[in-house]
Amino acid sequence: MFKKPISLLLFLIALAAVIFGIRYDWDSVNETSASAGQTTISDTLIEDMGEGTSPTPLDELLTRTVPTDEEEPSGQMNPETLLEDALALPLGTERSTALIEAATRWATEEPELALTWIEANLGGRDRLDTLQAAIQPWAEDAPESAAEWVRTMVMDGSQARAAHALALAWAKTDPEATLAWIDGLSAAPVRSEARAGLVESWSEHAPEATVAWLVERGLDQEEAALLRLALDRFVEADHRAAGAFISAQASSANFPALAERYIAQLVEQQGPETAQAWIEQQNVDPHQADLYHRSLFYSWAQVDPADAATLLDTAETVDHAQVEAKAFALMSEWARTDTYASAEWLSRQAAGPVRDAAIEGFSNAVLPFDPVVALEWSQAITSAPLRTAQLQALFTEWAQADPGAAGTWLENTSAETEATILSAPSFED
Repeated sequence: MFKKPISLLLFLIALAAVIFGIRYDWDSVNETSASAGQTTISDTLIEDMGEGTSPTPLDELLTRTVPTDEEEPSGQMNPETLLEDALALPLGTERSTALIEAATRWATEEPELALTWIEANLGGRDRLDTLQAAIQPWAEDAPESAAEWVRTMVMDGSQARAAHALALAWAKTDPEATLAWIDGLSAAPVRSEARAGLVESWSEHAPEATVAWLVERGLDQEEAALLRLALDRFVEADHRAAGAFISAQASSANFPALAERYIAQLVEQQGPETAQAWIEQQNVDPHQADLYHRSLFYSWAQVDPADAATLLDTAETVDHAQVEAKAFALMSEWARTDTYASAEWLSRQAAGPVRDAAIEGFSNAVLPFDPVVALEWSQAITSAPLRTAQLQALFTEWAQADPGAAGTWLENTSAETEATILSAPSFED
């Protein structure tokens, strides 16, 4: 009769004991966490619960470490530690990539500390590549500060690489300030690298201004290379404006170099007909016109030599010097990349000045690959003065590179050819 009430009472007592035990354990965990200065798990549980969400499982909460204000957030390591860990990796792409990523991350927050660490701890290619990458965020955020830091670096290749990276980033927003800073640098190699960075960046956004600046400075060998880069971008952006700019430089000493580069880019980007039309609009002397036509056919032969040869075959012109210049340029490039096809075209040409010019260009191009073929073709030149000069020049170059093979060939060639070659001043002694 009393069995069921007694059983129910015992069940309720047992349930209360279990609930009390869990509550006791829960409070103990919270008290321990609070005494250790940590955010309590119950606090975390409340934070984790939002509208429409489920509470975090208890087993996950019991193993979770919740950081306090004094601790670094989970997953974030000291940047210097990240760099040291990256440096401990074996040499290779993985290490280089890890160094660049860690240094760039640190430089975003503390650029001077990051760059100073790189200078003190890295060498070789890792030093240069990491410096270049890490200075970018500083150059974008505070270029004047970055510029002062680079200026005080030891004057060596590391400073040059850093100056290049700084100028590349700074010129996007203030090319004039970048240029003023570059001109104040002490070491010539560092200035050169910085100017290269300036031109690379500036010409991408303002190619005409970049070209004008380079032309005004006067061109040494280094700046001539930078001018080619800037001019190529100018032609790509607006070939008509580039052509007008170059035509306006007709009285400048830089005009021939500008024009030849412009012609080459026109051929590549717009086609040879556009380049030909531009040449015809220029008021230049015949010698300069010949040089431009040579530039045209050099570039055309790089793109489509057979097409250029067809035009040369069908051209109607009384300017034989111009045709000779084109034939020389065509064969100088075509023979270098396809000796057989160019020789086949050459064999169909009638004897005369145009064919002689073509043979001269052909033999110059073939000499490094097959000196015997180059010399045999040169013997077919009809102009005696040109034939003599070409045979002597080619043989002299071959004899310097391979005297044994050249001497053997000379012993077995015709007496007339041998006498022609040995009459050169270089062989008279």
